[in-house]
Amino acid sequence: MDLRTRRHFHDEHAEILRFLEDWEKGLDMAASEDPEKRCQGLRRLRDMRERVNGIQEHCCEEEQSTESAFRLYLDDEMFEQLRNEHDVLEQISNDYLEELEKVTAPPPAERLVAVGRRLVEQLRRHVAFEEKLLEQVHQSAEAVEKVMLRYTQAAE
Repeated sequence: MDLRTRRHFHDEHAEILRFLEDWEKGLDMAASEDPEKRCQGLRRLRDMRERVNGIQEHCCEEEQSTESAFRLYLDDEMFEQLRNEHDVLEQISNDYLEELEKVTAPPPAERLVAVGRRLVEQLRRHVAFEEKLLEQVHQSAEAVEKVMLRYTQAAE
């Protein structure tokens, strides 16, 4: 994996982690006892729906793209573990989005907040997991490049 591709993944992960901080603030507002603050929090969470969908798309791309570094360099067992992580994230994301649709306004949003916090925590763990995978991918890619370099030099 070249340095640019690796940097791209790290940058995407950093952006997701920044988003999770904003998301937690929205969840905290939605959990407030103050109805006005709760409404503001719910509006904020609804405005973030597209970002949640974007994270789901990011996960699909990592698995399905033929150019995915994970797909190219991870062994079958690690790739399956990545897929399982994505499946868990998709399920929690779907639960969260379903709860978001149910909540109307001032009534307490405990279930939404609980599912949202669970999703935020799972996403943080997933980003850390992918960062470890990126290191493995990087090492595998370096090994492949060294073999190819030896092979091409031996041909001369």
